Formats: sequence, C-alpha cells, structure tokens
Amino acid sequence: MAAILIAVLGGCSASPKPLTYFGHADLEYYKGLSTKIDYPSKTGPDNPGAIASLEPPLLRHPRKDQLWDMSLGQAMRIALMNNKIIRTRDQFVLPRNPLVTNPEQIPSVFDPGVQETGILFGQRGVEAALSDFDATLSTNLTFNDNTQAENNAGLSGVPTINGLPTLIQDTAQFRTRLDKTFADSSQLSFINEWDYTQNNVTGNLFPQVYTGFVRAEFRRPLLAGGGADYTRIAGPIGKNPAGVGQGVIIARINSDIAIADFEASVHQLIRDVQSSYWDLSLAYQTYHAQVIYWRSALKTWEQIDAKRLKGLTGGTGWKPGSNCPSSSAARRPCSAAWPGSRPGSNSIRWRSSSASWPWSRHWRRGWGG
Repeated sequence: MAAILIAVLGGCSASPKPLTYFGHADLEYYKGLSTKIDYPSKTGPDNPGAIASLEPPLLRHPRKDQLWDMSLGQAMRIALMNNKIIRTRDQFVLPRNPLVTNPEQIPSVFDPGVQETGILFGQRGVEAALSDFDATLSTNLTFNDNTQAENNAGLSGVPTINGLPTLIQDTAQFRTRLDKTFADSSQLSFINEWDYTQNNVTGNLFPQVYTGFVRAEFRRPLLAGGGADYTRIAGPIGKNPAGVGQGVIIARINSDIAIADFEASVHQLIRDVQSSYWDLSLAYQTYHAQVIYWRSALKTWEQIDAKRLKGLTGGTGWKPGSNCPSSSAARRPCSAAWPGSRPGSNSIRWRSSSASWPWSRHWRRGWGG
C-alpha cells in the first residue's frame, strides 16, 4: 500500500512541461530537427562503365594486360563520344579545379540547347523571341454581391428592411479580348465586354440590366518603336522591359555565339587529345629506347662476366658499389621513362597500358639486384 501510494502521489505531483512564449525556451527539440541530415532512401543507378573499370596501371603494382595499339582517330572518336562535359588537358591537376569551384562556366554539349530554349529576358532563345508575335486570348469574369444600408431613405429609393433602407445589389463583369502583334509592332485587338446589374431600387424599369459592346482596335506606333527593323532587333514595343529588349535577330545571334563557343571548346578538346596522344607516344618511344639500352648493357656485362669466369682476357668481375645493369640504379632510367611515372604526367596516365617489365625475368638471376 505504501508503494502504491508513493507511486500515485509521484504521478500526481509531476507537472507538465511549462509552455514558454517569451524569453529563452528549451529549443533542443527544434535544434535536433533543424540539424538533422536527411539521407535518400533510394540511391540512383550505378554506372556500369565505372563498375567495370579497372585500377590504372602503377609502377608498384605492374600487371600484364592486353595492349591496344590505338590510333589517333580512335582516340579522338572516344574523346568526342565520352565527354559531355568538355574538359581541358590539365584541368584535373590544377590546385583549384574549375569543375568544382566554378562548374557553371565549364562548356558542355548542352550549352547550345540551353541558349536555344532560354526564356529569361536577355537570354531568350529564338522560339521565346518569336512567341511575342503569337496571338493571345485573355478572359476575365467577376461576380459581386453587395448589401448596404443607405443613409437617406428618401433619396436612395430602396425598400426598408428591418427598419433600415437597404440596397441589395448583384453585379457581374465579363471581359474577353484577342490580341495579335505583327512584325512592325502594330497590334490588332478584338474586344468583347458586358456588365450585369440587379438591385432592389424601386424606381428601376427592369430589376435586371445587361449592357455590353464589341469593338475592334488597331494600333501602330508611328515614331518610337515602329517599323519592322526595330521590332526584329529589340522585339515588339511594350512587351519587353526597358533596357532588356531582345528580338529575333539578337536571339539568333546569341544562339550562333553559343554554337561558336561550343565548336571552339570541341576544337580545344581535339587539340588536347592530339597533344596527349603524341606525348604518350613520345613517352613510349623514350621508354623503349631506355629498355634497349638497358638490355644492351646487361648483355655486355654478362659477356664480360662470362669471360671472367673462364679466365679469358677482358673479363672483369663485379665490384661492390659499381653500377650493375641488374641493379636498381641501372633500372631507374627505365622506370622514369615509363608513361605516367613522371611528375605532371597525369594528363596521359589514363591512356597508358601496363605491360610485363622487361627486366622481370632478370631480377632473380641478376647480381646485386
């Protein structure tokens, strides 16, 4: 009984958390919600090309792959097919990569399409500029119900309701018009308007009244903003904000500029691919020359050592500290000539293919290696 009484008293004595409107309230709950990170429940599809790609060949982990004698035409074709975002040759090795710091200024295959479909003033495409000459239809229908107590019963002519002269009135307005703008900024309009009124005024002949009209308008600027040349350049007068006039001609010029910039970016991409291709070719030629030199030195050294073993003239032994062809110092020029091993050669690393190292079979049999 004592335990139950303590529990009941403890439950009754617990007061709810006070609600604070002013001052410093406990905001931990809201802080947790505002700083919570939302993670997507579903991830996007993985790129099969990225999953199937292998680690680039490295000097520390050489492997024997099937070599591909890629021609310059094949290299340019692959680059054009797989570069929606046009990158420059040394873009990835810059301290401040523009792909991350300023991606809006990176050229891409979408730039001409973005300009062609632009709708913002100053950046409109041709279709948006031509839309100024499309016919427009506008319609407006408004209803109003009004009940108002009049101040003077003798002059208002309305009946008395609950001892007060009260005007009860229903109104409606209908407006519709069709506008068409022409190439010289002239405008032809067809307008239809009617008004409807119903009230309880005692002196009216009819309780409901309809009034309306149909009219046609033709407007043409005579001086400022008139003429086909002005309209083609700056657009129809009155449809573009002041200072941002952009007609069909300016829209076409902007589209041509976007296409020219895209072509210049493609030319730069092809130039970078050619430069990387021939730099890689030169690196391979330098590497093969170093390998031929190393093999020749190793063969000469083996012949001299064989003469030494047989006691023939001209045979000398290996001395500690000398540069044996199988040593690391002798192999260092070949390693330095391998494409992708030199500092600043990241631009051609992606095109290098690994091969079996020519000195691997001599590593175990070399002296001092």
